[in-house]
Amino acid sequence: MGNVALRMKSVSEPRSLSTLSGEFEPLVARKRGGSGRKTSKSVAPPHRDPHAPKSDDLVYEMAPLAYLNLDARGRIIDFNMAASRILGLAGKSGKGRPLSDFIHPRDHHLLVNHVERSRASRKPVVTRLEFRPQGGPGATMELTTNPASEASCFRTRLVPISGHNPVAWPADDAKFRALVENSSEVICIGAPDGTVFYTTPSVKRVLGYEPASWFGRNAFEIMPPDQATLARLAVRQLAERPTGTVLRLTTQVRHANGSWKWVEAVLTNLINQPAIGGIVCNYRDVTDSRQAEQSLRASEQRYRLLTESLALQYAVVQTLAASAGIVQAAPSLLSVFCAQLGCEAGALWSRSEDRSRLDLVHLHQQPILAPADLFAASEPAPVKTGHDLAGLVWESRQPVSFPQLSARRGPSHHRAAAKLGLRRAFAFPIMRAREVEGVVELFSRNPPEPERPQPDFFSSIGIQIGLFIERTQALERLRQSEEALIQVNNALERRVSARTAELHTANHELSAEISERTRLEREIIRISEYEQRRIGQDLHDGVCQELAAIAFMTRALANRLDKNSSEETDTIHRVARLLNDSISKARDIARGLHPVEMHADGLMVALQDLGRRTHESIPCVCQCDEPILVRESDTALNLYRIAQEAVNNALKYSRASRITISLRRDDKGLRLSISDDGRGIPIGPAGRRGARNGMGLHIMRYRARSMGATLRIHDRRPRGTEVVCLLPPQ
Repeated sequence: MGNVALRMKSVSEPRSLSTLSGEFEPLVARKRGGSGRKTSKSVAPPHRDPHAPKSDDLVYEMAPLAYLNLDARGRIIDFNMAASRILGLAGKSGKGRPLSDFIHPRDHHLLVNHVERSRASRKPVVTRLEFRPQGGPGATMELTTNPASEASCFRTRLVPISGHNPVAWPADDAKFRALVENSSEVICIGAPDGTVFYTTPSVKRVLGYEPASWFGRNAFEIMPPDQATLARLAVRQLAERPTGTVLRLTTQVRHANGSWKWVEAVLTNLINQPAIGGIVCNYRDVTDSRQAEQSLRASEQRYRLLTESLALQYAVVQTLAASAGIVQAAPSLLSVFCAQLGCEAGALWSRSEDRSRLDLVHLHQQPILAPADLFAASEPAPVKTGHDLAGLVWESRQPVSFPQLSARRGPSHHRAAAKLGLRRAFAFPIMRAREVEGVVELFSRNPPEPERPQPDFFSSIGIQIGLFIERTQALERLRQSEEALIQVNNALERRVSARTAELHTANHELSAEISERTRLEREIIRISEYEQRRIGQDLHDGVCQELAAIAFMTRALANRLDKNSSEETDTIHRVARLLNDSISKARDIARGLHPVEMHADGLMVALQDLGRRTHESIPCVCQCDEPILVRESDTALNLYRIAQEAVNNALKYSRASRITISLRRDDKGLRLSISDDGRGIPIGPAGRRGARNGMGLHIMRYRARSMGATLRIHDRRPRGTEVVCLLPPQ
């Protein structure tokens, strides 16, 4: 059974419990424990409902809700088409039947109790009953009796607790019903007072409410109070207009989750339409488009303000960029502010050097004001914090506005502005590092428009001017510092020039001395090498030859003595062997004094010979994987001397058990290394590696420098020392 509202129509018979007959009278008698005697108790007339349907109206007959007219005895005297479909009555055959025929017998006593309470109550009385209409299933309904419009009858509404839609659609309208109920918009039918008779299921999707919960509910209760008042008035006026009149409105409604939605509604007056009998409302959710529209308007307003702000900022920046200081920029700045903001006069103040007051920098008056010199000639006195408009801005560090200027009170320039017809004053601070550096005052005839730049914008302009003041002051300090620096630089340059000349002379002398020392060192080495070569040649050609001759003669003498079987033969042979050993040592010494021959492979041969001779003392290996030719004899001799000194140091200090001499060539050049596995370079008494500063190492480094090579000496891990001489490619 669908959701149904039954409203009893008022009649002219007097209303009292004693006049009820039929099924009601015995029930009442049993309730009271009597025989159903009459009573004279009367009921105060309730309030009249101006929107109650009337039986002689076509609207009443064709309304989508079921209406019943009952006489004073509780019998049906009239009903509309919706009631006939719901109660199963054919035509007008149901007239005269008591209402109790449609109520389950076990709930008759509840009906009697409901009627008794309704007689004495001036408020609605609600009772839940089980209805059993003819030809239809039972349904639990709430019987609501409101105060009657007259003292003679009840006006009752039935709201089903279970069921579907309150509108009883005809069976042949199924296609139209499906179309309406599946629409993307919400369609509802209601009375002029806002009571909803019907709503499509799309209300669940749009507002989150169950469709059945809207039957009998007032639509204005989910609107904001102010908008609901305007909507009631508009709907009431719509109901008085001809059929088909359309009303469009946009309002806010409360969603089931508590949020507010914007809906766009189209209301059509179809009260006199037989099939509708009410005001049809089509509404849809326009929250997103409304928010987008509001965002667009806000964006346009922000863009307009931004454009004006940027224009003012650009003009201020141009003015500041073309000025050397705030004093030079003040006239142009005030002119820009007046032109951009529609002001007629302005003043600019700046903090004094002792930071105790604000001194006037400039007064500006637009040419349209007359007399032209009244404002500019006012000459206001310096301002202290908390005094006048500029002092208030200095104290609060915020923009301040004076809504009304006086021609009799205030500083002289305020009085002059008032005499010129300027009634409003506005001032904002010039900030630098959170300190007020000055104040800008602007005077105008009218208050600013709502869309004009707000105080926050003026604060940013003040900060921009403060940065300009800081920059100009920094530039002035920089200029003074540069001048002082130039003077210091000039004095320093003079001293540097004098010292440079002295150093040039000293360097020249030192360079000459170094050149001479280098020449002498080379000469000493050359002479040393020459002497060693000469001694070696003398040993080889003189002493070695003589010793060889003596050894030959001794061997010949030993041979003759052998023939004579002399006892001294063994001694002579031993002397010959000693002479041969001495010859070998002398030749080795001679070879060490002049080791490198004049041909290209002399260095390689000399290093191998050095390794062989060293091997006689400790194991020594000479590694040379490929033939390496050194065509410059001086270079070969220096490399050999470095290797010879390194080997001698290893023999003297390292206590090594093995020495390795390596000669190889790679992309970096010629690499000579002498390594051992000894104890490393010895540490002197003072804790320093004194051997690294010995004469031998100095000579080794000098030899490396003289041929453009690099000499490195470092310890090996886990033990030992390595001397590396790297000669770049020539």
